[in-house]
Amino acid sequence: MRVALKIAWKMLISGNLKIRYVWDFMVGEYRMYLTKPYYKNGFIALRHPEKVRQHIAEQFIWRLEKTDEKCKRDFSCKHCGCSVPNLQFANRECEGGCYPKMMNKKEWEKYVQAN
Repeated sequence: MRVALKIAWKMLISGNLKIRYVWDFMVGEYRMYLTKPYYKNGFIALRHPEKVRQHIAEQFIWRLEKTDEKCKRDFSCKHCGCSVPNLQFANRECEGGCYPKMMNKKEWEKYVQAN
């Protein structure tokens, strides 16, 4: 949370803070709070994936795998400044093109079957 507040402060003073980012931050934080992600053998796992819909939990892990290594290492997206991994739980897409917006259940099932 401390990293997220530092990032938000930097965005606020630079003039890059958008209302959309505030909503995305709240959604990401809420989903993080519910699922309690943790590091396990160099990867992030969810303690309580059942507390969010299955397609959301699956997309979180998939989006994290697609995220740029520098963003993961810095805990901040190099494109928008939002906190990582919280950003992967938000509904919007990565501004750097790492992954698309959060898909609904039907879109996600179709995507998984195609790939």
